[in-house]
Amino acid sequence: MSLVGAGPGDPGLITVRGLRRIMEADVVVYDSLVNPVLLRHARAGIPLFYVGKRRGRLIMAQDAINALLVSMAREGKRVCRLKGGDPFVFGRGGEESLALAGAGVPFEIVPGVSSAVAVPCYAGIPVTHRGVSSAFHVVTGHENPAHTDSSVDWDRLAQSRDTLVVMMGLTHLSGIARRLRQGGRPGYTPAAVIANGTLPEQETIVGTLDTIAENVAQKAIVSPAILIVGDVVRLRESLSWFERGACAENSEVPAFELISLLDARDIDACAAWRADADVSGHALFREPAFQCLDRVSWIVFASATGVDAFFDRLNDSGMDARALSELRIAALDPATANRLRRHGICPDLISPCASAAVLMESLLESRNGRRKVFLLPGVETASADLARGLRSQGAEVVAAYTG
Repeated sequence: MSLVGAGPGDPGLITVRGLRRIMEADVVVYDSLVNPVLLRHARAGIPLFYVGKRRGRLIMAQDAINALLVSMAREGKRVCRLKGGDPFVFGRGGEESLALAGAGVPFEIVPGVSSAVAVPCYAGIPVTHRGVSSAFHVVTGHENPAHTDSSVDWDRLAQSRDTLVVMMGLTHLSGIARRLRQGGRPGYTPAAVIANGTLPEQETIVGTLDTIAENVAQKAIVSPAILIVGDVVRLRESLSWFERGACAENSEVPAFELISLLDARDIDACAAWRADADVSGHALFREPAFQCLDRVSWIVFASATGVDAFFDRLNDSGMDARALSELRIAALDPATANRLRRHGICPDLISPCASAAVLMESLLESRNGRRKVFLLPGVETASADLARGLRSQGAEVVAAYTG
């Protein structure tokens, strides 16, 4: 029995161990904030139980969820309980693990990347920063801050100058801001609300404790959303990266990671490395890389820039896409697949979440027990140490350049 943190939303942020538990499971029980892309990696035909809870909508009471987990685990099934973020950060993972422990069911906790830190990160807001904030507090905003019996000590938080991260606080946003001001936090304190954090539709609204509720109301923001209060919000002006599309076309996962995974499964990796793009004196791929096409079964592209570089050199060598007609093509993410299509290639395989581990599993399924050779072009500048390391592990490295 595994309680697994699925991460904050971006499916690429799940841990390797968490992804492995999904792949191995006999049944997956998942929540509403779990990215459905992750469910594609469960084995075909296994039961998928949705037990999500959102405001105003309750699929299954918590006691019933606990009983379901205990029952399936006692049947000897490998159960993956998939929860958004981290199981122990407002995820009721403690309640579920206590129920399992009380029933004598062995279990493990697979931590996840919590949205409390990941979502501000994706908005360019560090929750701590030297000289600005040396600590941060994470609280739930689910309760009405006007209630005297609230479990959150708003007065203490209002007196602090540390960063405040409020989860599930959109409904009570106006009341939370008012309560903090009443407790002593200045109205000019920077604040931000981040909706759909780490997802392509992420949106960040910035203001102060005086203005943030009105600013959010004007934008008609809906949950899930996180409130950040503190001077660190000002750093967003310089550090915002995700919403500016800094990685939209060049979201690279190092292909040497895929090589090591393939090598662990006794598969040859024919890796073609590239030198720095500005070093015009070095050929990106020399003849050995293209000469090995006759024994390559798959070409696996790890980045959009790698696609362009590969086809530039292919054309320079007097060849075109017809040279790949007998090969199968894989892309590590949708952006890379789109770039391949611009060159007239429709990939045979696309990893939906930029995960080398996921793509590796798909490639393994494709080989049907036969050894195959993989060509991986487009990695960032490879060091001689890395090339030697790959060779020492039995991987075949071709056209390795260090710049």
